[in-house]
Amino acid sequence: MKDRLRHAAYRKAWHDIETLIAGHGPDVIGERDFAAFKQMGEFYRHVGEMLATLADIVQVHSVEELIAWGFDDPPEE
Repeated sequence: MKDRLRHAAYRKAWHDIETLIAGHGPDVIGERDFAAFKQMGEFYRHVGEMLATLADIVQVHSVEELIAWGFDDPPEE
């Protein structure tokens, strides 16, 4: 969970452009940049959930899964 939070915080740092916009007014950002800014905001708000979903899919959840995935005999050549 800590790693997911770090990734989300990294994305949020980019989103702190909002502070600049608030400090200087919305006329400092163009229409396309504003659209990209809004999309990045949507993305960073979901980073933790995306990473949790990936972890659920790829992480081993039991000793049996670990044995099945990691301790099979290598194929013979």
